[in-house]
Amino acid sequence: MAKLTDARAAKPNLGLFPRPPKLEQIQSRLFDLGACVATPLTSASETKQCRTGAFNDANVTQLEHWIDEMDTKLPLIKCFILPSGGGLASTHLHVARAVCRRAGRSVVPLVGAGDVDGVVQRYLNRLSDFLFVSARFAAVEEGKEETKWVNQNIKPDKKDDNK
Repeated sequence: MAKLTDARAAKPNLGLFPRPPKLEQIQSRLFDLGACVATPLTSASETKQCRTGAFNDANVTQLEHWIDEMDTKLPLIKCFILPSGGGLASTHLHVARAVCRRAGRSVVPLVGAGDVDGVVQRYLNRLSDFLFVSARFAAVEEGKEETKWVNQNIKPDKKDDNK
C-alpha cells in the first residue's frame, strides 16, 4: 500500500506547472500506473491484468520525447542544480521529482518479485527526468535564475569553474 501512496503523492504537485496539457496526461498515466501497482501480476485475475496491460513502454517513449523537446530550449548544464530557486513552479516541480524518485525506489522490490511490470519502474525513472527538465524549463519561462551547487572544496579563485 505504501508503494501505491508514493505513486499517488506526486500527482497534486504536478497541477502547478505552466504547461497543463502534458501534466494532465501525466496525471492520468499516474492513475494507470497506480492500477498496475494495486493489481499485482502474481495474484491478479486475467481480466484485471488485461486492463492494466494498457500501461506500456509507449508512455515512457512519450516522456522521452517531451524531455528532448524541452531540453533543446534550455541552456547547457555545467554544474549541479539545487532544487531551490527558479521560481514557484520550478520549486514545486523539484518537490514532485523528489516524490517521484521515492515512488520509483518503492516499486523496485515489486518489480523484482514479479508483482509489477518493469515498465512502471521505467516510467517513474523517466518521469523524474521529465520533472527535472520541466523545473529547469519553468525557471527559464519565468525568467528566474536556477540555484547552482557550489563545491565547498574549490578554492575561491576557482569558483568560476562551477558556473
